[in-house]
Amino acid sequence: MPRRLRPIIRESTSQRVDFWNASYPVGTPVLYFAVPGDGSTLRETKTTSRAFVAGGAAVIYLRGVQCWNVPYVSLAHCFPSHVAGPEPAIAN
Repeated sequence: MPRRLRPIIRESTSQRVDFWNASYPVGTPVLYFAVPGDGSTLRETKTTSRAFVAGGAAVIYLRGVQCWNVPYVSLAHCFPSHVAGPEPAIAN
């Protein structure tokens, strides 16, 4: 008899938006990556709205940033500055 696999539980888009809005008020300093994980695309800015769902994605408005022809960006590209913080020094 085959084993049943446990489903992977993922946060829904609306849950992500609700968590963001409960945790980070408008005006929160954020680090925005045009390409997530690519430090060369890093930009420091602030949120100018609450997060919301658009086209099935969790998105937010940032000061001075837009993605393509859309004036908001995906939350997947934003990290509150105090969460990201500086990288720890590596001891030799």
